[in-house]
Amino acid sequence: ISSSDSTITVTKTDTIYFRGTDVNSCLYLDTMISTAHELPTFNLGNDTTICKGSPILLSGPANMKSYSWNSGESNAQSFSTDKEQKHKLEVVDPNGCEGEDDIVVLTNPVSSFSLGPDTTFCEGSVFEIFGPGALSGYVWNDTTSSLQNLPITQPGTYWLKAFNSFKCP
Repeated sequence: ISSSDSTITVTKTDTIYFRGTDVNSCLYLDTMISTAHELPTFNLGNDTTICKGSPILLSGPANMKSYSWNSGESNAQSFSTDKEQKHKLEVVDPNGCEGEDDIVVLTNPVSSFSLGPDTTFCEGSVFEIFGPGALSGYVWNDTTSSLQNLPITQPGTYWLKAFNSFKCP
């Protein structure tokens, strides 16, 4: 670069040789090696929708000097969240270069229901527990039963997982 300016802009890795003369005709020589580093690029993933209360793990790139999530919940590479918001991660790599990405996390509601109060029934009879009609995908006590209502003949603890129209439990 031949220039009479007192500054230059360097945009790539290069060796810069300086030769300057002052008003007294004194000669100054110097050499500088500049190194350009790539900015850290990464992808937190596509915007997504999760069920409320079912967190998603967000992870940035490995081996960064610093991590800063806009929520302030974490200064680590990864963190788990179920908050509906735009999550943004800013990183600084070991060379001091900065990069960022964001992901929008939306949440669908979960549905609550009651199977009724604890009850007793007579031995040898059948008692039917009624599941909620507005839900689907019934799973009783981690079995393969998919019935909305469960006829029982034995005492015990019975529970039901069912899913709403958003496929949330």
